[in-house]
Amino acid sequence: MMKKIQQIKGLVLLILAAFFVNSCNIEEEVLDEITADQVETISASDAIQLIAPAYAVMREMLQRDGVWGVNQHSSDETLGPTRGSDWDDNGIWRQLHTHTWDANHTFIRLAWEDLNQGVSRSNGALNTFINQIPGIDANLIAEARVLRSLFMFYIMDMFGQVPFREIDEIDFSVSGRVLTRAEAFEFIRTELEESIADLLNETEVPYGRLTKNAARTLLVVLNLNHEVYLDQKVDARYTDAVNFATDVIGSAAYTLAPAEDYFGMFANDNTETRAQGEGIIVATFVNDLDLGEDNVSMITQTLHYNQRFGGGDGNNDGHLDFSAWNGFTTIADFYNRWDQNDPRFRAESEITAANASTVSENNPYVFNGINRGFLQGQQFDGQGRYVLHRVSSSDNGQVAVADPADANTPLLNFTVDLSLTGNTESNGVRVLKYAPDPNAPVITRTDNDFILWRYSDVYLMRAEAQFRLDGGGQADLDAVRTARNMTSIPISEDALLDERGFELYWEGHRRRDLIRFGRFTDAYTLKDASPAFRTLFPVPQSAIDSDPLLDPTLGNQ
Repeated sequence: MMKKIQQIKGLVLLILAAFFVNSCNIEEEVLDEITADQVETISASDAIQLIAPAYAVMREMLQRDGVWGVNQHSSDETLGPTRGSDWDDNGIWRQLHTHTWDANHTFIRLAWEDLNQGVSRSNGALNTFINQIPGIDANLIAEARVLRSLFMFYIMDMFGQVPFREIDEIDFSVSGRVLTRAEAFEFIRTELEESIADLLNETEVPYGRLTKNAARTLLVVLNLNHEVYLDQKVDARYTDAVNFATDVIGSAAYTLAPAEDYFGMFANDNTETRAQGEGIIVATFVNDLDLGEDNVSMITQTLHYNQRFGGGDGNNDGHLDFSAWNGFTTIADFYNRWDQNDPRFRAESEITAANASTVSENNPYVFNGINRGFLQGQQFDGQGRYVLHRVSSSDNGQVAVADPADANTPLLNFTVDLSLTGNTESNGVRVLKYAPDPNAPVITRTDNDFILWRYSDVYLMRAEAQFRLDGGGQADLDAVRTARNMTSIPISEDALLDERGFELYWEGHRRRDLIRFGRFTDAYTLKDASPAFRTLFPVPQSAIDSDPLLDPTLGNQ
């Protein structure tokens, strides 16, 4: 029987456009299916369509109820406090913060499913590339191998075991293998090392595609964390981390962004992140395309309802016109570590909308002037007026802003203090790293590309690997701090962990860092000390029920 690769109409082209916008022309032709005969004759530019669905999973990883969410909320950087009944969700956010989840936690299940879907899609692309397209470009095979390795790395890191099939094992009525953490480590390490030679450089592929330096960066991450994954120290692995980091730095493909451009890396027009210098592995977005998932939640999930975007007249005039969700905060232990003069802490940058309007009886909202970084204290709108805590129906015009001289208004003043439940709308310091785009076409589309790994992280990882080898690494730590206009501090475990927090907060790395430094199970704000098995998430019960080879005890003791 002739084999067919079924494609959902339009999906591939939408995904491709997100990766290749401004880099190449996309022919707007939808292929309903590609037969085996057609596969043998398609060009390399068409063949990339077969891996585009796997790339799309990278966008899923940043969602609040998936990979990003469970990694962030189980760390000391992020908390989802309950305000009245808002954000209670039957305690699902509290369970992450207090390390009391179980195998039925919905967000852990979604993370597991997304990552395994990424592996499956990568395998499908590899199977087609290797077995059905004679003479396929070697770089496409290497790209699919590295993409599969990325998803497998997250599964290994989060769950400690990795379901695995060879690319030609397509009888899904039969269980595949389950790799132990050590087996997965070696498999991923080999895949990444073997792929480097065939991958292309940054100047040879469109923005958002995986490159030689992407594979090297993943090898730095893998080797740096080897003591966690192998339960033993192997100096050769730290040496490899140093060497692969040196290869990335020596390639001269990236530069450390200057302090004044730190938040520019997360701007709504950050497609030029590579030119700015730091984005190595990036999930790309385009605000002209509805790609099903978007990163607008990185903005709406933290800001208050009254921190509204657009003109606010509700006329659907082509600009964002919505209120945020008043959700996530940071906690006191993390907030109080900061030197508030650090340029990464806050940027006083008013963001204005092209159609920003004034307050009137029929238009109670204006676009807010919102800072970046950590938002604490009174919040203001774009004209310097106080944003209110809650719009009162008894006020004329129901305005959400007030003159600063008016003392009889419920002001929106974000406080450091908060609790797990019973919070007011103003409790908790908000974190806004990715900038809102006030001129995006619709609420669900923003143009900010999400950075999974950055160049500054390579310096910090090399510093740490060298420190764990021989106590060195000071120059690399200094390089990052100098770029951020901060003075040198003596290198130590505490200094390295703190600096990683200052540089990489809310980028999805903190859980892994805390585990590597032996701090993940410590007590901190609104969290008691937790048992060691919490360094792993349990495989979801639904997966355990369907595959007897999965170990139900890991992360679930």
